[in-house]
Formats: sequence, structure tokens, C-alpha cells
Amino acid sequence: LPPVRVDENWQGDGLIVFRHSEEEARTWKASGIKVVNLSAEGAPGGVRVLPDNAAIGTLAARHLISLGLRHFAYWDEPTRRYAKIRGDAFRAELAAHGHSCHTLGLPVSLMGPRNKWQRIRREMVHHMSLLPKPLGIFAKDETAAIGLIQACHVASLRVPQDVAVLGVGDDPCYCHLTSPPLSSVPYPGREIGRTAAALLDQMLGKAVKPPPETLILPGPVSVRESTQMLAFTDPVIINAVGIIRHEAPSRPLQTSELISRSGLSRSSFLNRFEKALGASPKDEILRVRLEHARKLIADSRDTLKEIATQMGFTRPEDLSRLLQKKGHVTSTQIRRGLA
Repeated sequence: LPPVRVDENWQGDGLIVFRHSEEEARTWKASGIKVVNLSAEGAPGGVRVLPDNAAIGTLAARHLISLGLRHFAYWDEPTRRYAKIRGDAFRAELAAHGHSCHTLGLPVSLMGPRNKWQRIRREMVHHMSLLPKPLGIFAKDETAAIGLIQACHVASLRVPQDVAVLGVGDDPCYCHLTSPPLSSVPYPGREIGRTAAALLDQMLGKAVKPPPETLILPGPVSVRESTQMLAFTDPVIINAVGIIRHEAPSRPLQTSELISRSGLSRSSFLNRFEKALGASPKDEILRVRLEHARKLIADSRDTLKEIATQMGFTRPEDLSRLLQKKGHVTSTQIRRGLA
């Protein structure tokens, strides 16, 4: 499509934009044009609808921690606000579980085009070679995550066995065109678009003034091969966690079953499990079932009753109770992108 110049001569009433300059903001304000911005960057002020970048960082940390990893890193973009928020939340969640984090990255947006990707690749290979293994690394976005996977190949490191890589976006064009396929925190674009349109409608109708910033929660991590690993050293725990990941999504797995299949006494199994994961088997089973339920509700058109049946619940009310008691959300909030 040909470009449209949106200046003082533009005859429209409202705009949904992705990142604008201060000059553009002044021009549109003077012309009475209502604007909703979908970027955390650029000129301050106005109305913004953004992904909850802190929630993205927290989700990423929880996912990598659940793999049994003890070494973590974040690939940053120092000049970007969204990357800082994601990184701060990622490090804070790791710290809450007693873990530290290596922060890496380059000011890519300020780098000239000359030898840009060669420099980035050298930096990534250097860090991937030196950092302790097994390592879980969270990248600010999928472009950086793909670069990290490629750097691991250059450094003869296995993904995910040596380095588990997690990105943000969940774009199939990125996630499935790398080897191995990339795990990613979904970008809630559809709900961001719906919310931006609703807010712009309010602004044009002179309704209640919308908040300056509206945050939309991401969905659960889309797990693919780049993080499909378990870094626990205890073979009993590796087996138990594998059983939970494989069976808990489709049926109410019991702690007693795990103990029976471990060959250990109840006290010995529970002590080893809690030492490795920092949670009880029951808590881990509920976490996996809750995460799976959220994904099915967010990504499918199935009714709550159909999802409950798929997960082995006797009644849909039991699934609703899990969502409310453990997740503090309802299926309606999840489906609308509000939780």
C-alpha cells in the first residue's frame, strides 16, 4: 500500500500507532487527533496499550526454573524500555528463588549497519562459550533468541541440553524456522488490538478519559524443543518430573502414584523432590495442570466443559475451582486476555 502522510492536513479523527516521534505527537495533539500508541518506546505521554512486560519476564523465569536449571542469563537491549522491564522482572523472580542472573547484550538500535551482525554473533558466541552450563537464557525477543541458538551451534553447544533458549513473541515464522524450534512467551497482539480499538472509540466519543497505560497479560509459555530439557541431577526426580509433565495435563495425577513408581519411601521421595524443585509434588502437579488449562482456554474455541473432559476433570466446576483457587483467575478473564 502507498504510504499515507499523517500531518496537520490529514482529515482523520483517530490513530493507532506503533512508536511515534515527539514532533508527530505535538502535531497530532494540535490537530485534535486522538492517538493510541502500542509501543513502550518513543515519545512519553498519551495513551498506550502494551503487553505486560513485567509479567513476561516473570513467566520466563518460572519456566526456566521449572527445568531444574541453576545458571541463568538474560540477553538485553540496553536502549529499550520494554527490554529493561522484562529483564528486571526476570532477575527479580530468579532472586526470589535464590538464583542470580548474568545480564548480556548490546545496544543494537544504536549500532551502525557496518559489520553489525558479525559483531553481535561474535559477542553471543563469546558469552555462550564462557557461561556455566547447563544454562537457561531468556532473550528480549525472538530475533535475539534465534541469534543465540545460532551462536550455540557455532560454539558447538547443544540446545537445549547445554543451553535452553527462550524468546518472546510466539511467531510461527520465527519459532519453527530455527533448529531446534524455539520456546516463546506469547505476545498478546490480538487482545492489544481489541483494547486499543475500544479505547480509541471511547476517546472519539468523549467518554471517560482512558488510563495513560493499559497492560495486557501474555499467555502461558509455548514450549518447544529449545527448552525441552531437565537439568536435575537426581534420576528419581528426573523421572518423576517427566511423569508429571507427560501425564498431569490429561488426568489428576496423584502424589501416591509418583511415590509408588519411584521405589522410595514416602518421606525419602518427598524430601528429595522438595529439595530439587522447592515445591511439593502436589504443587508441581497443580502448576502443570493450571498452565495447561490456561493454554487450552486461551488458544482454543473449546467450551470449558470440553476442556475439563480433556483434562480428566469430573465436572467443569472442578476446573473452574482450580483456576480460581490456584490461578486466581476465571476462564472468562483468560479468554479475554485479562489474566
